[in-house]
Amino acid sequence: MKKLLAALSFLFLVSCGGGGGTSGGSNNPGSRISVAISPTSASADVGSTVEFTATVSGTTNTAVTWQVNGAAGGSSTVGTISSTGSYVAPAMVPNPANVTVTAVSNADTNRTASASVTIHPRISISPASATVAAGATWQFSATVTGTTNTGVNWQVNGVAGGNATVGTISASGLYTAPASPPATGKVTVTAVASADTSKKSSATVTDVFSRATLNGSYSFRVEGDDTNGPFFAVGSFQADGNGNITKGLEDLNYGNGWNPSLAFTGSYAVNADGRGTMTFTSASIPSTLLNMRLVVISNSRARFIQFDAHANGEGLVLKRDSSAFSATAIGGNFSFGSDGLGSSGNTAVIAGRFTLDGAVRITAGHQDENEAGSVKSDVTFTGIYTVDTANGRGTATLNTAGATTNFVFHIVSADTLFMVESDYPFPAAIVTARRQQATSFSNASLNGDYAFMIQGIDSMASIATAGRFTSNGLGALSSGVLDMNDAGSVTEDASFTGTAFIALNGRGTVTFATSAVGTLHLTLYMVSSDEGFFVQTDSLGAAGGILLAQHDVPFSTTSATGSYGFLIFTINSDTDTAGQASLDGGGALAGTEDQNDFGTLTKDDPINGTVSISSEGRGVASVTTSAGTTELRFYVTSDSRLLVIQADASAVGFGNIEKQY
Repeated sequence: MKKLLAALSFLFLVSCGGGGGTSGGSNNPGSRISVAISPTSASADVGSTVEFTATVSGTTNTAVTWQVNGAAGGSSTVGTISSTGSYVAPAMVPNPANVTVTAVSNADTNRTASASVTIHPRISISPASATVAAGATWQFSATVTGTTNTGVNWQVNGVAGGNATVGTISASGLYTAPASPPATGKVTVTAVASADTSKKSSATVTDVFSRATLNGSYSFRVEGDDTNGPFFAVGSFQADGNGNITKGLEDLNYGNGWNPSLAFTGSYAVNADGRGTMTFTSASIPSTLLNMRLVVISNSRARFIQFDAHANGEGLVLKRDSSAFSATAIGGNFSFGSDGLGSSGNTAVIAGRFTLDGAVRITAGHQDENEAGSVKSDVTFTGIYTVDTANGRGTATLNTAGATTNFVFHIVSADTLFMVESDYPFPAAIVTARRQQATSFSNASLNGDYAFMIQGIDSMASIATAGRFTSNGLGALSSGVLDMNDAGSVTEDASFTGTAFIALNGRGTVTFATSAVGTLHLTLYMVSSDEGFFVQTDSLGAAGGILLAQHDVPFSTTSATGSYGFLIFTINSDTDTAGQASLDGGGALAGTEDQNDFGTLTKDDPINGTVSISSEGRGVASVTTSAGTTELRFYVTSDSRLLVIQADASAVGFGNIEKQY
């Protein structure tokens, strides 16, 4: 028995390795060694470096040998690696483009760790940035190394070949700037390697205005005063994109009489900031509309002031759509706003609506008029109209129960008409008519947040008001606030409530009830749920204006960021100011303006100031020029416009600040 136990004990000791082996029962001392590599994958452009590290555990010998695709130290084809793990990609992309970097344990060459490296070609673009004027070109080049396929594909803001909004780029890298700077004023031009679309290189382009921005057919409206009294004019012209104006045609109601179909030519220039000059030249035009300073908002829109010592005036230019040059194309329902002189020669404001039958008849006309406090409510009219299909010029005759009035109009589009009254000497007025965007209206049409601007003459002289309110779509107005400058008496941030009733044809009656300035009574003619024309129906004076939606409540100072063009008319001093300002979104503004202070001309005047905007879109701005500091109050609308009044005791003014980009 003892012999049997001794034999079993011997066999047991042999099967356990004698008790001196590594854990796990292996006879190989290296079985406890492990290797880790970092990073485990990487991408590298040709010629670039990737640093690898290897961690060896389970042994005191932590040294490794580095390989690329199994070759110690690599090679020029797959890339080289140093004894410290510094990998240098090859000069050309290998085939395949993936290589394997391996760390081999010196303590046990069976213990390894590997990482995958993808090799890419290298691409660069030149120049890295550029400033390009509207319509101008800029040549970019791209260099691709590390592959035999050096071709690239070009993009602008991620769009292959670009487009009209951001600019286009050819297969050879020739970039052509758009007619108007895009939303941010900058675009990104990108070259994408054909051999490897993950490899791109980009340049930043700053697009600016130029004379090429104005290119095509345009309509305009302008009103002002000179030594002979007020004047009102509408017309059209062709801008060639190179500074020349041709095919000019103007209809002018002026102190010396009615002047129809005046032909003119001219010239223009546009600076990088959108400011510029414009001149009309004609032996036929009286000296009322010759030299202008303009500010371009976009390829389709600009504002201008007259810049002559003998007169001042302010106007609007809109791009025309020649497809609307027919009686049929403009058929439909329109709302309109008008200002000028009434039948008694006093300041008059009118708002209304009418229907064009698409052939010759004007029907369903309604208008409300305030001439120096004498109010005529809901006057009906009919009439006839004609259109010259060659040039988009038309005529209209309106008949009310007590009078006949005549107009000439120039078609901007199927949705917009510029009209001037052709009666002389009175009444004389200028009109903007806008197509109604709904076939019927109700209280529900006025629903949401709105900003407004109203200006004119009251018993104290000049008056300008801007504000905002919220309508519940049921006839109740709340959260109203307004700023008013009544002959230098400034009322700020006055709260109000109100009521509104909107009829089927878009005509509405509106009241603003304030403790600060009393109750304002107005008639509103709606264009759409976003737009309308006002006429004030109080007997203290004649005032009118516009209504625009606010869709982006709440607002903040950052709501007005970017480059803006502006035009402000100071009523009590016949002063017109136009210019450009950049708002940084942090409360600072800077820019340049041109001003005609009834014959005193100031050009290229630097401006700077501060601005803040409340949550309901009410803005406060202080603007300093060479002449001093002006206080402005404005309200933000959803079409990138700020409706503004001057809040100075010495200056009653109003205007528009419009976003360029």
